Amino acid sequence: MTPAGWLVVATLVLVVLLSSRVRYDLLGLGALIILVAARVITPSQALAGFSSSAVIVIASALVLGHALVNTGIFSRFEGLLSASRQPFLSMMLLALGAFLTSAFVSDVATVALFMPIALRVSKKMNSSPSKFLIPLSFASILAGRLTLIGSSVNLVVAQFAYQATGKYMGIFEITPLGILLSAAGLSVIALAWLLLPDNVMPSEAGVEAYVTEARINQEFPKLGSRLIEAGKLIPARVLALYRDGAGISGFRALWEPLREGDVLVVSVTPERISSLAHAKGLELIPKVQDMPSGTLTEAVVGAGSPLVGKTAASLDLWRAYGISLIGVSRPCVYRPCRLSKFQLQQGDVLLFSGTSATAMHDLGLLPLVERGYSISKRRDVLITVAGFAFAVVTSGLNLLPISVAFLAGVLVVVGGGALNPKAAYASVEWDVVVMIGSFFSLAQAMVATGVASQLASSVFVGPFSGFMLALLLLYAITAVLANVINYVAAAMIMSPIALSLASTAGLSPMPYLVVVMMAASSTFMTPFSHGANLMVAAPGGYSFADYLKSGLPMLLLLMLLTVALVPIFFPA
Repeated sequence: MTPAGWLVVATLVLVVLLSSRVRYDLLGLGALIILVAARVITPSQALAGFSSSAVIVIASALVLGHALVNTGIFSRFEGLLSASRQPFLSMMLLALGAFLTSAFVSDVATVALFMPIALRVSKKMNSSPSKFLIPLSFASILAGRLTLIGSSVNLVVAQFAYQATGKYMGIFEITPLGILLSAAGLSVIALAWLLLPDNVMPSEAGVEAYVTEARINQEFPKLGSRLIEAGKLIPARVLALYRDGAGISGFRALWEPLREGDVLVVSVTPERISSLAHAKGLELIPKVQDMPSGTLTEAVVGAGSPLVGKTAASLDLWRAYGISLIGVSRPCVYRPCRLSKFQLQQGDVLLFSGTSATAMHDLGLLPLVERGYSISKRRDVLITVAGFAFAVVTSGLNLLPISVAFLAGVLVVVGGGALNPKAAYASVEWDVVVMIGSFFSLAQAMVATGVASQLASSVFVGPFSGFMLALLLLYAITAVLANVINYVAAAMIMSPIALSLASTAGLSPMPYLVVVMMAASSTFMTPFSHGANLMVAAPGGYSFADYLKSGLPMLLLLMLLTVALVPIFFPA
């Protein structure tokens, strides 16, 4: 392998190692700069991804999906779910509704739309939200197999198909295969009803407990007593004690005498926040007198929220919106941390005192329980549906290239006044666009240096050099990468390898690329593998094992069916 090839391999390894610590858009840009600076690829090759059809269609589809959700046409779906009176049937209807919606709207947006409905319906039926939310997430992800715009992965792989064949895939080209795979996936979702936990009962709050802080003052009745003795006076579970900036946790904290000024990091249910705030000798941080009176608001930090990466201490929400952050819940993370030092991430559930629709919109927050639907004027609804239908029909009938068709659809919606330009730009997840555009440079480098062909010839050897076993191994590796790093990044890395396999075998690249497409959308194994999974983790009270119990059978079934069916629909 050439020195340039080794540099590409080192960049790939670096991307994988840093994937859990660094944003993917920054990783992509970093890889792009390294490859251009080392003259592995030219600047024009590096930047070509930003003008690709995949990037244009993804950005356009996000705008159209946002406009469609804003019409409020989904608001009547809750009545249908409640009318069934059977929790299992309601769950399946919820999954089916999310599945059909997510075939045309982004997965994360679909979950954001249906999650408050799921929580309210579970409460009405006195059923656990944990029975509804993983099916909601899985159905949204599963729908990526139904249309080319159902997942950003599909559009990325379609770009590689265009480069290899000179022909862009149609919007419904994967639909016949997707219908069969989706039917199998929905059957697993039905069986998941038996596997999912039933230990998180619905309440006005969607999360059982939040991490918050309380400071001990001179009025505390048990000042000087050990924490284990004074614990009955604290209406919350103490996680850690902080004194003079130093943390004391575990068994040691229980035997520590309490002093004035000590800060307790506690886990408390929303129902007991008031008791904690008014307990003698305890001052809730922020102080209760600084907090607006009224209801508590819970919201999930959504994808692209400006809060991601910021600490609670850096926020001045009271001055800007008249609300105060008083608690944070993070799925599957139990290590105590000062609330002021908590670095917020996508999927965190925040507890606020007070409510502000403006804050929810500006900060990219998704309210859990109370959600107001924006019912547009009839004219706006018609314009939005017309713009969306124009994009789908003209691209589906090959009257216009898919990128041009979706840009035209955006022009209809924005130009017709159904969505103002500022809202249209705000609805685009620019971090995703930058990630996809920049990661194309890494794929270009893998091809240009021969790394893709080297990896293909090194891994797919012996029996795995045969067509069917090669497809099986290709699916397995792509799915593992998708669940460990990022599903779009996995597709970017594996598509050049798929093209090399096809070239070596002298076969059509389509079956190999479609397997990569389907495998990269198999993000069912962990809460962190997909934004949709992450959003439902805390409200559903899920553990890693809950995802594994339902996700592993889903992945294995889809893998076997995909490998068996792809050669039928996309012959080699």
